[in-house]
Amino acid sequence: MTQLICCIENVISIDEPLEKAAELSGTVLDSASAVALEMALQWKEQFGFSLTAIAAGPEEVIHPLRHCLALGVDKAIHIPCDTPDYRVRWEAIGQAVQQAQDAIILCAAIHGDLQRRDGPARLAQTCGCAYLPNAVQADLEGKRLTAICRVDQEELRLAADLPAVIAVHPSMTTPRLPRLSQILRAKKMEIATLEIAIPEPLEIHAGFFLTKRNRHPILLNANDPTAVDEFVRQLKQVL
Repeated sequence: MTQLICCIENVISIDEPLEKAAELSGTVLDSASAVALEMALQWKEQFGFSLTAIAAGPEEVIHPLRHCLALGVDKAIHIPCDTPDYRVRWEAIGQAVQQAQDAIILCAAIHGDLQRRDGPARLAQTCGCAYLPNAVQADLEGKRLTAICRVDQEELRLAADLPAVIAVHPSMTTPRLPRLSQILRAKKMEIATLEIAIPEPLEIHAGFFLTKRNRHPILLNANDPTAVDEFVRQLKQVL
């Protein structure tokens, strides 16, 4: 059965209505991740899928995970990881979810520093699945995910078979806030801890895709010369 996995960053940003929830609950979810979570919650309600929130980071990341539980997430998982390197955190999450079958892995489309910005592509690469970047609209039909993605100031219609990683653009939807009763209930809920071997990040990762007839994203590891050659070969076929 299709499952939803929402990846949460431990980046604090409370310049929006989330500040009110933070004051009540002591939990802070960054606004970009809140949009990805809202999209996951809508699909959970629409299709009846199970929804798991997962985050890698220090002990403080438990707080935004409790925010997720308050809003209706079925399960929350914390991967202990003290490094400030976001590349390592994304690859740790990738290792944790790479065995998930028929999964929709949602995360925020980040427009900050390079380590954060290439996180979703790095996650998809670690999982070995398709990647839909900067999605402003998305639809699911069976086991196929279709999205309108903003790439280089253009909007492209891309599609991928599950499992797939989709980076949700902040404009896709408006996040909800938890009620006080939900916040109090979440404080009593369990957050699972998953211990995994924290990987050493590759120095160079690059995400590319070709818009072919089936519009299936193609990921490239720029450290692999054979992957670069294959990308050039397929690019020539398209052009």
